[in-house]
Amino acid sequence: MSGSGTGEHDDTAEVTPTITTIDKTLSLWMQSLQTHYKNRDFASYERFKTSIVGLVSYRRQILSRKATSIERQALFAAVLQQIEDDKRRLGQDTVFRTATGELATPENLGANELLRLHLELLGDQTGVNQKSDAPKQQSLNFQIHLHFQAFVCRLGEEVNLYFSLYTDSGKRKITEEFLLSLSSMGFLKDPEKIDNVHAIFKDISLKEYKEHALYLVCRVIRIGKMNQKKGDKLKDSKSKSESDSGDAKMIYRRPFAVAAIPLNDDTFGSEVQMPLWKGKGNEESIMANLPEYILGNQSYIERVPQALIAVIVKPYQLEYPEFLLKHKEISGSTTLNKFAFPDIVYQGEERNDFYLTLDSADFTSEGNVNAEVSITVRSEKGKLLQNVISINNQQERKSLYKSPVLHHIATPVWKETIRLSLPADDLTDCHVHFSVRHASESGKEKDKGGFAFTWLRLANPDGTVISNGDHQLLTYKNPKNVDDMVFYLKSSNLVLEKLRREKEKGITVSSILVSAKLTQDAALLTLISWKTSPPMVLGDILKRITFSSQLEIIKFLDKIFDAMFQILEEKEDLGELVYGAIVFVVGILVEKRENTGFRAILDHYIEQSFNGRTAHKTLVTWLKHYISPERLEDAGNQKMLRESMKALEYLFKIIITSYRKSGAGDTTGGRDQFKADIVVVLSSINTLMSISHTPSLIGAQTIALKVFPSIISQLHGIFETFEILNIINNFTLSIHYAESKKGFNCEKLEFVEWVTKSKYYKDSAERKVVTPMVLSMISKHIEKSSEEKLKTFEILGGLLDTIQVSYSGQEKPLAVWDLVPILRQAMNVAGELTDPEKIASADIKITNQFKVVICFYSFLKGMEGYMFEQYIQHLERAGDTKPHDFLLEMYKLLYKFLDVGFPTQWYALRFWSYSVTAFVMTTLSHFTLTSYPPTVWDSLFELLLSLLRACNNLSRTKSAVTISLNSTELEMNLIKLLYMMWGQAAKDSTLEARFQKTLVEPVLEMIVFSQENSQKILLIQILISLIEAEIKSSQSVSFISTKTLDVLDRMSNSQNKSGGQDSNVPDAAALIVDELDKKFKTLERHKVYPELAKFTKNLRELAGLLKELSTLPDEESYEDERAQGTMKLMNFLKVIGRDESYVRYVHLLTEQHLEAKNYIEAGRTLLLHANMLNWDDVLMDAVPGVNQCPEESMAVRKENLIRLAIEYFEKGEDWESAIQQLETLRQFFTQDAYDYRNGSAILKKQAEMYDNIVDKERFFPPYFRVAFYGKGFPPNLSGKEFIYRGKNLERTDEFNAKMTKKFPNAEYLTSTEIPADSIINGTGQWLLITPVLPSSPKEMEKNAAKESNARKKNYKVREYEANSNLNVFVYNKPYFIRKSQPKPAAAPAPSQPASAEGSNPLFDANEGSAPPEPAAKPAPQNDFEDLWIKKYFFITSHVFPGIYRSSEVVKRAEINTPPIDNAISTVSSKTDEIDTMLNKHLSGEKINVNGLTSSLNGVLDPAVNGGVGNYQSAFLDGKFEKANPGEKYKVEELRAELSRQVEVLERGVDVHAVLVSDEMRKLHDHMVTQLGVLKSKMAVIMAKS
Repeated sequence: MSGSGTGEHDDTAEVTPTITTIDKTLSLWMQSLQTHYKNRDFASYERFKTSIVGLVSYRRQILSRKATSIERQALFAAVLQQIEDDKRRLGQDTVFRTATGELATPENLGANELLRLHLELLGDQTGVNQKSDAPKQQSLNFQIHLHFQAFVCRLGEEVNLYFSLYTDSGKRKITEEFLLSLSSMGFLKDPEKIDNVHAIFKDISLKEYKEHALYLVCRVIRIGKMNQKKGDKLKDSKSKSESDSGDAKMIYRRPFAVAAIPLNDDTFGSEVQMPLWKGKGNEESIMANLPEYILGNQSYIERVPQALIAVIVKPYQLEYPEFLLKHKEISGSTTLNKFAFPDIVYQGEERNDFYLTLDSADFTSEGNVNAEVSITVRSEKGKLLQNVISINNQQERKSLYKSPVLHHIATPVWKETIRLSLPADDLTDCHVHFSVRHASESGKEKDKGGFAFTWLRLANPDGTVISNGDHQLLTYKNPKNVDDMVFYLKSSNLVLEKLRREKEKGITVSSILVSAKLTQDAALLTLISWKTSPPMVLGDILKRITFSSQLEIIKFLDKIFDAMFQILEEKEDLGELVYGAIVFVVGILVEKRENTGFRAILDHYIEQSFNGRTAHKTLVTWLKHYISPERLEDAGNQKMLRESMKALEYLFKIIITSYRKSGAGDTTGGRDQFKADIVVVLSSINTLMSISHTPSLIGAQTIALKVFPSIISQLHGIFETFEILNIINNFTLSIHYAESKKGFNCEKLEFVEWVTKSKYYKDSAERKVVTPMVLSMISKHIEKSSEEKLKTFEILGGLLDTIQVSYSGQEKPLAVWDLVPILRQAMNVAGELTDPEKIASADIKITNQFKVVICFYSFLKGMEGYMFEQYIQHLERAGDTKPHDFLLEMYKLLYKFLDVGFPTQWYALRFWSYSVTAFVMTTLSHFTLTSYPPTVWDSLFELLLSLLRACNNLSRTKSAVTISLNSTELEMNLIKLLYMMWGQAAKDSTLEARFQKTLVEPVLEMIVFSQENSQKILLIQILISLIEAEIKSSQSVSFISTKTLDVLDRMSNSQNKSGGQDSNVPDAAALIVDELDKKFKTLERHKVYPELAKFTKNLRELAGLLKELSTLPDEESYEDERAQGTMKLMNFLKVIGRDESYVRYVHLLTEQHLEAKNYIEAGRTLLLHANMLNWDDVLMDAVPGVNQCPEESMAVRKENLIRLAIEYFEKGEDWESAIQQLETLRQFFTQDAYDYRNGSAILKKQAEMYDNIVDKERFFPPYFRVAFYGKGFPPNLSGKEFIYRGKNLERTDEFNAKMTKKFPNAEYLTSTEIPADSIINGTGQWLLITPVLPSSPKEMEKNAAKESNARKKNYKVREYEANSNLNVFVYNKPYFIRKSQPKPAAAPAPSQPASAEGSNPLFDANEGSAPPEPAAKPAPQNDFEDLWIKKYFFITSHVFPGIYRSSEVVKRAEINTPPIDNAISTVSSKTDEIDTMLNKHLSGEKINVNGLTSSLNGVLDPAVNGGVGNYQSAFLDGKFEKANPGEKYKVEELRAELSRQVEVLERGVDVHAVLVSDEMRKLHDHMVTQLGVLKSKMAVIMAKS
């Protein structure tokens, strides 16, 4: 840049829009990231995180300003594309861009084309393939990548691993083998290849990959002695020590084991361990068949211990060149070919491989022989061909192959394949020589020449290669003293018969030829060399070519065609046979759709190699012959007719190419003659297409439809454009309609679609010629089968896209106007194809509905306003349809279209479709608002309100990052239209009354959901107008006031159910109240004003309560605040008489409790509804939004609700509450309904609950007192304290963590003393949290006095009673007072309510309580006599468990408990604890005995506090009683408790004796001794009483 100032300015202007887009996207994605993290959706979290990191990287690159302007533009395009790709991947808006980088819209791309892109993406995401004009060509082949990891098995000898792919359950090898040589230590011989050993199995077909099971097989061959012995040193076969000795002769290829695994999704992509297998008992005869046994019946094989091969295998669906390009890091890998060509063989293929498999042999006359077969390749003269043998294309070639040696097996099976690399010219002069010798275990050979030999010629006498398959080779003895290396080729049969090894089958081999240069087809070879063949044979050869394989024809296509066209020019009498041969060859190459590669081969030949200059004459002659009108229905001509149609495309290409090469077009006569011939051919085809009464022709007609577009494209330069248009029209109009042949009719429409997408429709003049024909076809088929209907809409959609994109100015609407004649037909069929009932019967997919809807929207979008007016005038003139019927149908159709829901992510298409609907509705509303019937008004209002809801939903869900579509503006225009329509309707009393009540609910919904305040205000004006209309008509606002509260309440309830309250409803309600106050301030003297004022008051209060709920975070720690807020709202609704709303909130609150697993609270909440009902049989309506309340009688509803509450109580283990509700049901069934069977079931259920109480262990939740200090808390918390009900087994630190999350800025107080004033009135937040214990009013008033029958109850009953119906809690604080200090007053009366005016409930002293206790002193030696307990009692406003899990403290009391009371309480509590444990053990509960052991030992042998002795010295030695004569009854109570404790301990020791283990027996004996000591002490104590 020349100037920094200007450059920076320009640069900033260029960069800013993209940066803004990135920043908006990042902002939204960060919000989503936080949401997913909060919801613990870590999969989505990671996806968003990855996208955010990528986007931040792009942002950094853009801001670095290092790139040039061109590079930046590319970067901008890349980042926008990345955003859109990520958004689709993350499930957000679906956005596309044009080739120029613009945002793809219906305007610049065409709506139907944009829909196609959406459907393609939808198909990729759902696995549903959508048709595309330009489908992505998926590779037909896979490249299988093998990455070797490790070989684990120490054999002590060199090892060769042979990897290959098998199919057919391991029966058939389909690829060459990959050889990997390992040292005697099991390591790779080449250190540089460690962790870098790769192989590629090339061109595995789609069919082999998906339809046939693939297997990776590895043969393990050891290189060493015949039998490896224990103690043999580790040796490599090529080591010096070995080669210098005679042992070299004893080194053989010996089979060891085989590994095999299936290749599938479970084994692809990650390291797989392949275990090694061998025959049982080292049986070698089955080694070649081991893959079959491994993958099938394993009864004959066994695992090799501690041996495996580790590999990683990955498939890539790419063609081989593309694979090498994309994966250069492994491009140097060994490539393994298949034993066959790929499915498509392209011209220029050079492969020339001959595979020979040594299958098996029979050497039974040799006995238990160790047979080793050596293979060489020799010429006819006996010359040994050097370096022609390998196992794959890239292995080093050798001159000699040696087979593995099977130990003492006379009928060995090898199944080992080698590859012969021979020049094509040499192969016919070669043969394979087999020599067999006995592999000696001692190193001495009986016969150096071997004991047998045989051979195999590779070519037949006619020059073709021997056929693929098995070859049985007889074996012969080696003659002595023969110098000729190939004597066997020259010897007579008699000589060879004498050498033959009798009674043996010999050697079995099989061969496969994979060559683009050699053939096994004699007919093809003869045809290619036709000039040297006898003339009489030529005709026969042309007939026999029809038996040749497709592969052979492809391999020699150039030569075959050259030969046939030469014959055609030189042998005119063979013209018909050559025509038939050409038709056959072309036909087999084009008949299958997947053979697109073969078409390329044909095209290449015609364009590059074809030289026939007279061929067109003969081919046209015979083509006219076979498709002439007089022969079309000839049964004997049908086959050639079909074959000619199949080859028609390439016949035309050949004919026209030949015509052009001949120069005939250079003369007028030649040109006219050729055109005349083509016209005859086309005329015959038209005649063919018109025949409807001959079913056998439908095949030829269908083929003609498919190929005719390609014929048209070849006529350019021969015919003028107008002539071609006439050819198209004549052909199309000649096609008959086949009523029962849907496929044929659809092919016909495919051709019409091709016409509309061709260049002929893009030119205005040409379009005018073609359009009548297209409309005729559409009109004829649009009301036929569902397939034809859908196809006509595809055609129409394509036409409209072409008009939208290719035309401009007035040409665009004029082109659309040409299509208007089929508008009514299209309307009718579109309605049918989107009708839910008809869709179900016709099995029409939703994606097809999308196509219909978008097509029709395109049609309407292309029409301008005046066109609708002209069309309606046309309808009036025609008289066949009334204009208001058209309007009614249009409104209903558009309303139906809104129900065809596009996916949420298709923002652009949704916005566009709503815009089109709004345009049509606004345009047609001018007609509706005149004098049309009310039914038209109904439909228009219904459509408008539905569209408003849809637009509003669109505004609320859009991401608005890359889309600049203004849905808010569209929504505002629709609201204005509604305002205008209501204003017009209000002028007519009939219409006003008709719509006054129906508009209230939708208007309120839109007020709530509208995003802009201006929209809300305009909608409220409509609501005010509706109120005025009601006042005018009925002098009341009862309907609208009731409806408003209903709607707002329902919407609020719905928001709560859908994932948390937001501020939409309360804000909307508050805004409505403000506007109503402004509007109706002048009506204070109107008689309707009190009713109106009550309405606004209720609405204002409702708004406040909803606002309070909406401000609560949707977090677990606020669940109780939500419950309390909901209860406030419920009480308000109950007061204003809205029982149904009250019930809905009861169930909403119940669901909130269930989500938090607060089952007891859920049950108690549900009973609020049940208690509103009685046992009447009156029928009750269903409660909207409450699944538990369908239409039913009141008695049934009450019963169901109680049963549900019982279910919740049972889940919460509140069996006592369940019993209470069961009793309610029992009384109803036995005393009111006299349904004793149900009564019996209830009693059984009650019995089950009682059993649960006795038999099941349950835990009760802890309680916590929380005090809020400081003005930093909200007024409803500051200076107050609450009791919280924790979760079962919740620890104090867990509860504290929950409160910290709720109040992250609060500090924790560690002292329970009253805090300083700076904290109480400070601006911060301080929390004091202490655990509290359940208590009772009796404990508070009587200081732990016991009920007389308390201990008679089951301990579990006592536990429940102590933890139910709670509203008193206690916190105990111990302290010591020296005897010299004044003692506090004991057990004062409880305090008055702490909420007295002017008091602070947290720290006001209770009346009559003692002064604060002195500072604690160090505990004396016997602390019992100085230990006081200060008990803080807290009384809550609600009972636990109840509907809430927290409650405010409304009263407090403090009681100082003297030492003797503490002693009584401590002894009693410990006794009760041990007694409870004993009851659990005696009842059969399976609990650990250690707890009982610990408790008994703690009392009998106390390490702390001194036990009974300390109680005796403090209170029972007479001194305390003398000093405190008024406390004598307490001394007696302490003695009684100690006596009871001894009784319980005695019983406990007896129980312990039964339960104790042998290891703890010594401790038990000690406890027995200590019990005796304790009893002695107690005797002394009791004696003093």
